[in-house]
Amino acid sequence: MWMEEKAGRRINETRVGQAVQTGGEILATVCPLCMISLDSAVKVLNLDSQIQVMDILELVAERMKT
Repeated sequence: MWMEEKAGRRINETRVGQAVQTGGEILATVCPLCMISLDSAVKVLNLDSQIQVMDILELVAERMKT
C-alpha cells in the first residue's frame, strides 16, 4: 500500500514545510491517509500554531454555516 522512507526527510514533513512557506493557514486534503500523515508532520515539526490540516468537506461545511 505504501512504502516507509528510509533516507532523508520524510515526505509528509517536506510537504508541510512547503505549505508553511506559502503563508497559508490551512492545508486541505480529501485523502484520509494523507490527513493522518500531514497532521502527524505538523505535530512532529511543532507547527500547530502556524498551519492546520483539514478535510475539504470540513472546509465546505464550515463555509456553509456562515
